[in-house]
Amino acid sequence: MTKPALISPEPPSEADLRQLSDGLTAHAREAGHPFGMTDHGFFLRDPDGRMEAGLHAIHAAGHGTYFVRLLWVAPERRGEGLGTRLLASAEAHARALGCSVLYLDTFDFQGPDYYPRFGFEIFGRLDIPGTGLTRLYFVKRLS
Repeated sequence: MTKPALISPEPPSEADLRQLSDGLTAHAREAGHPFGMTDHGFFLRDPDGRMEAGLHAIHAAGHGTYFVRLLWVAPERRGEGLGTRLLASAEAHARALGCSVLYLDTFDFQGPDYYPRFGFEIFGRLDIPGTGLTRLYFVKRLS
């Protein structure tokens, strides 16, 4: 068998991402921990359909976890409660799916004081050398 060639970093195609996901899902199933990952999007749009805020989450069925991957609010709409609405919607959906854990990560300049207002607690920190940045990992137990 020939050794696979290493390809330089490149933007992944949808097919590449699906193959990675399917491979990990199969491995988890074989190890006795079956799960499937589903993407969920929550969006607030203006009357013309332009996104003003959005949240992307990943549900790991079988593990009872809900990961908030991205949360964004347009600069001109910040402070109006749109992020709060999105987080509340994601949490309600996670609860409806039977999830026991909601988690996310962010940088220290993006809202370290924001998420604790909604019951999230820091469970990890990663100081990134040479950048002055810290990545914060938050969790909220739902059950």
